[in-house]
Amino acid sequence: MNVLSFSEIVIMNAENSPSIKQESMNTTCELIKDQIFEVGSRYTDLKYIGEGAYGMVVSGYDNQTSQRVAIKKISPFEHQCFCQRTLREIKILARFKHENIINIQDIIHANTFEQMKDVYLVQHLMECDMYKLIRYQKLSNEKFIRNKFMIFFGIFKVRNMFVIYFIKYCVD
Repeated sequence: MNVLSFSEIVIMNAENSPSIKQESMNTTCELIKDQIFEVGSRYTDLKYIGEGAYGMVVSGYDNQTSQRVAIKKISPFEHQCFCQRTLREIKILARFKHENIINIQDIIHANTFEQMKDVYLVQHLMECDMYKLIRYQKLSNEKFIRNKFMIFFGIFKVRNMFVIYFIKYCVD
């Protein structure tokens, strides 16, 4: 039985999924807060947005679509648990096509397995996240109900696609 590595699965999923265009990295790099972003010449003018558990997120200008996008840099190869989480996120988000659920527009990775150390997920750039919306904006009753409806509708869509998420703790 052949066991595929995470990078081989990512490449296979990007090639087989009609919703994801595969773009390989070239020598164009930008340094953002001591992190090197190798996203190719398609995405320029990178600006820091924030950091999370999986990596850093920047906004960038997509030269093909003339729109700003969010680019999430993930370095999943440090631990097997990170590989599993990243693969799960890619497989789930690549299949969603719904207005209330963010999807993956592009996956950027190295051309060869030996060069692959980071994976970049390109997604729609949101104006605001839920934390900032709740924390810093005074929502009217109508906006609160509208946002609540959008959240429930997104959850309903995820449930109807039979996505079941299990929290798995990784032990060293």
